[in-house]
Amino acid sequence: MIAILPLVGTPPAAADDADSTPLSVHIDSLNRAEIPRHGRLVVTGTVTNDSNEQWQDINVHPLTSYDPMTTRSELAAAAATPADIYIGDRLAAPHTFDPIGDLGPGDSANFRISLPARALHISGAPGVYWFGVHALGADAAGRDAYADGRARTFLPLLPRHHPPQTQAAVVLPLRVQVRRDPSGALLDTSTLTTDLAPGGLLDRELRFAQSAQGQPLTWLVDPAVLQAVDDLAHGNPPLSYGEPTDQGSSPSPSPTASPTVEPTTAPADPDSATPVENQTAAGWLERLEGAMTGQAVLGLPYADPDVAAVARRQPGLLKHARALADTTFRQFGVTDSPVVAPVDGVLNRAALHRLQPEDIVLVSDRGKALHRSEWLTGNGHALVFTDARAASGGPAPTPPYDALALRQRIAAAAALRALHHDSGPMVVELPMGWDPGSAWQQARFFAALGKLPWLQLTSVTPDGTAPVHTGALPYPHAAEHRQVPASNVAVAHRLVVTGATLSSVLATDNDVPQRLTGAALAGVSYHARDTPRIARHQTAELNHSIHETLRQITITGTDFVTLSGGSGSLTVSLVNGLKVPVTVGIAARSESPGVRIDTPKPVQVAAGQRTTLRVGASSRAVGVHQITLTPISETGHRLGTPLVFSLRTSDVGRWIWVVLGAGGALLAFAIARRLVRRARAGRRPA
Repeated sequence: MIAILPLVGTPPAAADDADSTPLSVHIDSLNRAEIPRHGRLVVTGTVTNDSNEQWQDINVHPLTSYDPMTTRSELAAAAATPADIYIGDRLAAPHTFDPIGDLGPGDSANFRISLPARALHISGAPGVYWFGVHALGADAAGRDAYADGRARTFLPLLPRHHPPQTQAAVVLPLRVQVRRDPSGALLDTSTLTTDLAPGGLLDRELRFAQSAQGQPLTWLVDPAVLQAVDDLAHGNPPLSYGEPTDQGSSPSPSPTASPTVEPTTAPADPDSATPVENQTAAGWLERLEGAMTGQAVLGLPYADPDVAAVARRQPGLLKHARALADTTFRQFGVTDSPVVAPVDGVLNRAALHRLQPEDIVLVSDRGKALHRSEWLTGNGHALVFTDARAASGGPAPTPPYDALALRQRIAAAAALRALHHDSGPMVVELPMGWDPGSAWQQARFFAALGKLPWLQLTSVTPDGTAPVHTGALPYPHAAEHRQVPASNVAVAHRLVVTGATLSSVLATDNDVPQRLTGAALAGVSYHARDTPRIARHQTAELNHSIHETLRQITITGTDFVTLSGGSGSLTVSLVNGLKVPVTVGIAARSESPGVRIDTPKPVQVAAGQRTTLRVGASSRAVGVHQITLTPISETGHRLGTPLVFSLRTSDVGRWIWVVLGAGGALLAFAIARRLVRRARAGRRPA
């Protein structure tokens, strides 16, 4: 008999609407993660009156199923059953339940039940048993046998002697959306600060990780989160153009300097964040460093990009994301193993060809009963399947991701893996943005799992000796439809190029390309799937802001230049409107093929200054030609505001020389003629 099926003739669990129960029951703690063979099982929790009437003489009764579940399919089906389905008979013997008295509307009361192992009504066969708590009371209509509030979970039981052994790895993700404004500063810092503060989501997750206290835990970390928290700790500065490297080699500016133009990204304001925000972020980072020490860290590509979409449309962005992740982890002193872990658990095989050789691929088993979790792809990547069913949490009416519910679901799934002698550790990736609940400390998540004699907690550390996975890696149409759009990828690529251009111009030590690449990758992250237009707009705004900054580097000169001969020179000025020095060259373009412009080598222009340069020009054609002089970086990227002017060339100078030459020849002829005449006259007789 399968314990999850309803049985007739048992009034304590008659089918009523679970959501309509006037009392809500929450199991806060279980002193054992498995059914004890001896000793006591102690359960504590709370009962809350959610109705608008008084409830009296409330008793809290435990119950168990008599027969266990022995397969993972049964366990998965049990977790999905309605909360009011029959799972077993309540215990009503003296000292097996807790009378908590009366509760008025909105009131709560704690309960505690201590059960000797022999009092549990079970068959004793190995497997996973239901364990639940029912609250029964009386209202104005009296008392009946139906549960007025309930909570359920699972308790495994393995053979007493020589139980089969198994392993489990818990993966805790640190994946938070990071957004930046056109200045490069963080957006919505108040939400991030709240999450980092005591009691906030990120604070609870970190405290949960700290409670491992030596038990293995695997971190799954987006390095962009570390950078964002560090920025918040330093007052959330906008994009910085760095400090000058060496201005000694710059040419002397002309006496007339152009007015200083403020850069688009203003310098950081040390008072832009309150000291409380700074201290909260800095303290959280310090605690995180301690929590990661000695634990395995799986490093995601920077900003957690949508791997399938990016690999398909702009694979170079994946290389940028991995390189930036490596740099960021080094800056924070974190040793990581590079990983790709799609949030929906699926990855197409085409994307595998774009990954780095050392990347671990973490995907979901999608509820399939795989008998091992670690494999190799055909490309040689370590392939790790996470257990989707175990990560789905416990049964209703308790929230599935409640810390205790999740603990017991993991223990139950691990027990069944042990009974079926599956190979390798069961890998459970906790949900992104997981909230362990207010009672997570009482759940004693790691302490209880660590005491199971048949379960060893471990880390996700593939050793490369697994067999090659020859099966399919399903990639449903729904997953392809959810990819970030091609337009997001295109805008992100443009921002990366813009960042590289700006960095090549700045004569400073700066991290502009890294910062702008990180912001670009945020526009193609998994987080951007839900709001692709907003992400694309933010990326485009930042790109526009940088282009506006580059336009402050200009070339000035006259609008019309005349060459009286076939060649000559003209004078132009390179103007730097930024508050940092830049190294700039000049590129020339003419639509007339006979015109040649010789430009000087790139020069360094001091902050807010200008320098004068001579540009050579020559032409084989007579007429007016339009010339465009554009500022360029040392790498040849066009930037800034160009100078467009007209160049007139003519043969006037040549004709002047012809006339002068002819006149000279005529004069020489006249002089020679006169000299000849004089010579002849001197030879005549007197």
